[in-house]
Amino acid sequence: MSGFCHSFVSHVNVYIIPGISLAGILMNALCILTFIRIIRNERLNNHMFKYLLFKSIYDECQFVIQMFAPLYYVESLSSYQSYPIQLWYIYFYYYAESIFELCSGFLELFATFDCLMTIRKRVECTRRPLFFNLTLSLTLLFSCLFYTFRIYDFKIIHLLNVTSSLGNESAAYHVMPSDFYATPFSELLKSLHTLIRDALIVIALIVLNIFILRTLKKSIKNKRKLLLRPTSESVTTQLRSFDKESSIRNENNRKNSDETSLCLTTGENEQPNRKRAQLFDLIKVRLTQS
Repeated sequence: MSGFCHSFVSHVNVYIIPGISLAGILMNALCILTFIRIIRNERLNNHMFKYLLFKSIYDECQFVIQMFAPLYYVESLSSYQSYPIQLWYIYFYYYAESIFELCSGFLELFATFDCLMTIRKRVECTRRPLFFNLTLSLTLLFSCLFYTFRIYDFKIIHLLNVTSSLGNESAAYHVMPSDFYATPFSELLKSLHTLIRDALIVIALIVLNIFILRTLKKSIKNKRKLLLRPTSESVTTQLRSFDKESSIRNENNRKNSDETSLCLTTGENEQPNRKRAQLFDLIKVRLTQS
């Protein structure tokens, strides 16, 4: 069974992983360029895109490491049992790739948390440069220290010299599990690795995304109320003010018309009286002269 598993893993790493890695390198390169352009825009520059930028960089490093997997698994290659390839397997394929994978998961978590804080408008602490630099540094430091045990899980042993088809002898090396690999402490660290990467980060992402959806739903509901209620109230207020202004205008017009008609009526009654007074005055003057 172990031989079948080893053969299956070898075929996957030789025929499938390089193609996936090449596609991943190209896609992450596009993501890196996109996030750099976004960060340069001052209106969109926030820590969420910076977290996603470094996540893409870590993912890019993972795919670059995996591209060299055939050098270790293909037995027909001359580098199959070389000493540098054995070092590459321990320090890069087994140790560094685990660091990049865990950092990528943590940065995705921080980006989701920053998105939640942005939606809730609580970015006073998370938008500080110190917070971003601290989370980035602590994530990388924790990952490097946590996976130190992986360096001691394997050892490089020197095999017998191998004679090539050309008759040249060369030293052959191979990676074998060390004594530390089977210790309870190593098993505990492997279990913690699975718990953190496959359980805690995934559960935290699910919970944060649920909060994001609930916050968005609440925000959309509040904005809908703000958009609909004031509009109806403003229309009602405008109609009421328009009716009030119309009534005041009609009242003023009525008063003006009444005053005008009163003045006209008063003017028509006063004109004969003036003529009569002038006539009486004229008669009085003539009688006095005579």
